[in-house]
Order: sequence, then structure tokens, then C-alpha cells
Amino acid sequence: MTGNIVLQWLVTVLAAAVVAFYVPDLSQRHGPRTRLNAVLHLVMAAGMTAMVWPFGMAIPALVGALVFAGAAAVYGYQILVPEPHRSSSGLESHHHRGVLLWYHLLMMVAMAWMYVAMGLSMASMKAPRPSAMAMPMPMHMSAGAEPAMPMNPAPGTGMSRVLSGWPALASWVCLLLFVVALVVFAGLLLRSVARRGSGQSASERRRTAASVCMAAVMLMGFGLLVLP
Repeated sequence: MTGNIVLQWLVTVLAAAVVAFYVPDLSQRHGPRTRLNAVLHLVMAAGMTAMVWPFGMAIPALVGALVFAGAAAVYGYQILVPEPHRSSSGLESHHHRGVLLWYHLLMMVAMAWMYVAMGLSMASMKAPRPSAMAMPMPMHMSAGAEPAMPMNPAPGTGMSRVLSGWPALASWVCLLLFVVALVVFAGLLLRSVARRGSGQSASERRRTAASVCMAAVMLMGFGLLVLP
């Protein structure tokens, strides 16, 4: 959770855009895998929105991690048991569909890890800390003087103060992954818009726009974990 209202609404708007981009895939004219993938992305958009608002704190970290681990398992199954080859072009050609499935699997794993990392952060914040009265006071400090540093991080200032070691490293790796993803998908979208007459279809362009929004949301989510 963050106390930055601008960031909260930015994540919410981007997540709402993901929902708008994927709702058309729920129609019966699409295959079951397309509809299932749309549902998973809607769940992800809801999960990211909940993370940045106070009501999201009511969701146990373990529950969130298990939900997205299950979503990752779905993509793992789709990779192992691919659909029959369909003749198509653009981003969703036979080769690119496989690449996208791997990306979506990693994205769901990253969502699961984000819930785990948030759980670790909250546990660290709730851990007992020595009070100011228990700390040795320098001889030159007067009895009424206050310690210069607060004992707990202020709400909404990020979680980097309590994420350290390998959890912080893993979160940095995820952040960098989504920096790359954002650049790649934004480039694909711009190229598709500039060359509207060829390449991606309208539905493929819509899903690419959704991928841009998702990468941006994930980038902000991991930024909250590792940046002060």
C-alpha cells in the first residue's frame, strides 16, 4: 500500500484500462483459452489495484501469492500443451504467441512474488523494535531531548527500508524486467499504430496496449517495494 494519492489513482486508471482492453476477449466468439487469459488479466488488474489502496491490506499475502501462482501454472500448462497451429501474423504469430505465454507466466510469478514481498515487508514493520526509552542515551543529551531518527518508517513512504538481502535483489530484478517489457511493448504499439495497414490486427493492437499498461503498473508496484 502507498499513501501517495496520485500513484494510487494512476495505478487504478491503468488497471481499469487493462480491464477495458481485455473485456472484449470474454465474448463467446473467442476460444476458451482466450477467454481464460482475459479472466486472468482481469484478476491481475484487480490485484494490482487492491495493493495500492488501504482495503487491499485485508487480503492475506498468502492468498494473493497462491492465486497468482495458480495463474502462472495455467500459463505453464499452455506452454507445455500449445494450441493447434493457427495461421496468423503480427504479434500473435505462432512464434510470438509462445514468447507472450512465457512473458505472461513470468508476469504472474512476479505478481505472486510481489504479494510475498509485501508480506515480508509488513511482517518486518510489525516486528518489535526497541523503544527510545530502551536505547542508551549519550551523556551529553539532556533528559528531555528527543532522538533525531524515528523508530518506524512513516506510513506511505515505501518499503525499501525493510526489504533487504535476496528479497530486495529479487524485487530489483523484477523491476528491471518490467522496464524492458514497457519499452518493448510501447515500441511494438507505436510501430503498429504507425503502420496500421499491416502487421497487427485491431485485437492484437488492443492486447499490446493492455501489455503496455500492465508493464507500467508492475513497474510502479515493484518501485514501491524497492525505492525510498
